[in-house]
Amino acid sequence: MMITIVVISILAMLFSVAAVPKGITLDSFAHIPGKGYVAVFNIKGEWKSSELWGFVVASRHRQLDMDCHFRDDNKVSCVAYGGIADFEGRVVKLVVYGHAFSVTVPGQN
Repeated sequence: MMITIVVISILAMLFSVAAVPKGITLDSFAHIPGKGYVAVFNIKGEWKSSELWGFVVASRHRQLDMDCHFRDDNKVSCVAYGGIADFEGRVVKLVVYGHAFSVTVPGQN
């Protein structure tokens, strides 16, 4: 009986896979002609589409939408809408699934 429990415990340890913790880091934030302001994030771990909500905190009283999608290269792209160009040269916060990143809104080249 004891040997059976030990064998089952060993097999459970061998075949259990620990989940990689979720992580997200900002890769780039730029104005892309024809698209608008695009933020690219590196992700690790298992993410669901429903977790890819995002927004921009542009000032104390102004929050702008971001539309986020998975890319094929284990990255997420988010396009910011709603007049973010009004904040060119100023610091805003990009927020994706509760993770905040401070960035300076670049010029439209």
